[in-house]
Amino acid sequence: MKSAISILFVPTHITQANRGQVESLYSLLKGATYDTIVFAERRADEPVKKLPMPSVSEFQTLKGSVLVNDALRNDFCDEDDDFYIDDAAYGPDMAIYEHLPLIQDVLSGFSVVSVPICDSDPAIVREFAYVMSEIMGGRNALLVIASELLVSEQAHWERIGEHISSKSISNVFNMVNSGAFEMAGSEVFVGGLLVAEAWGLDIDFHSGGKPGESLNCGLAHATGF
Repeated sequence: MKSAISILFVPTHITQANRGQVESLYSLLKGATYDTIVFAERRADEPVKKLPMPSVSEFQTLKGSVLVNDALRNDFCDEDDDFYIDDAAYGPDMAIYEHLPLIQDVLSGFSVVSVPICDSDPAIVREFAYVMSEIMGGRNALLVIASELLVSEQAHWERIGEHISSKSISNVFNMVNSGAFEMAGSEVFVGGLLVAEAWGLDIDFHSGGKPGESLNCGLAHATGF
């Protein structure tokens, strides 16, 4: 059965300051089961563009190895040429390696697919969202969106929240692209919002209040969760 929580919005990197916030969010998954975790994060524009997914067959952490869902990864590639299997963006500093151990603490028996976004082009962000919503929609899979807006940007976050509440995702897109403030992984964040919109999900953010915590930390879930 498909789990009620379909998307998690998490900070890109786990620090001493935000670890409690992240662990609290992942604890909401206890008791749920997912076949696959799709982890999306922002990687640098150079030397690659678009959406190069690592070719590895597993991700190894101190908690053990997690197999890659090769069939789902291939489905992403088949859907659009912007998704392709390549290790140009792969590296040990990827955020997925920081998050997987915390996911392993609360879930078991899942596979994983890593989807780095390496291009700021809005067309690529929309393509990411379209493919995610189409391919993952009928699966019991969790989409994890890694992005971060620090508490110092509270004023901007309040404006973003107003647009999200009114389901004006295009206005969020315009805000994060304006350069008026800094959000790490803004492309991934907007992509996650577009997927939530396509799936008709409710979005709840557990905004941080302490220095070093993230404002855009939360979940998208079925109505009534």
